[in-house]
Amino acid sequence: AHHGNGTAMIFDQDPSVFTFSIHQQHNYPAFKPRGSLDIGVENRLQNVQYLTKLRQALPAVFAFKPDIVFYLAGADPYEDDQLGGLALTIEGLRERDRLVFSACRAAGVPVVMTLAGGYARRLEDTVAIHRATFEAAEVPSVQNGGVAKDGKSVTWKLKKNVAWHDGKPFTADDVVFNWEYARDPATATVTIATHRDITVEKI
Repeated sequence: AHHGNGTAMIFDQDPSVFTFSIHQQHNYPAFKPRGSLDIGVENRLQNVQYLTKLRQALPAVFAFKPDIVFYLAGADPYEDDQLGGLALTIEGLRERDRLVFSACRAAGVPVVMTLAGGYARRLEDTVAIHRATFEAAEVPSVQNGGVAKDGKSVTWKLKKNVAWHDGKPFTADDVVFNWEYARDPATATVTIATHRDITVEKI
């Protein structure tokens, strides 16, 4: 719900970073550092108006042609949040997530998602909002078949057209290689305990 002030200030002088914040105008902080694109909205804004503004803003974000997107998926625009002052429903926040992830997929841009905010009066509501974000991101789950019912295996699908800095494609073989490196006592003594009981294979 509040302005992305820290991110805007950190990257204020960095032309290689585009920052976008859609936030409640009359909320923390009083001073809002200028970002690349800032949209301050009125108190108690509801689903339709909020989502319309978001749809209109996303083309400008992707016109920057980002190499990667960092998406801060806050739960505090929720209508029953105790610190936020917007009025989105859980379904409205789910649609927000769909819009962001769909735009990233359409542009072929990888996205890093972080959860944020969430001070609903009912803890179950905050959990539901965050869960919906994971579902929109297509993170493996029992519901979508990515996690086995016994919880002992996870299937990850690699995004298409992801490449290393030298242009070579990122493949499942790279994932297996990194797992082998992390569990090799000769190369990863610090992390070996974490990976000892994990098996990674390409399917």
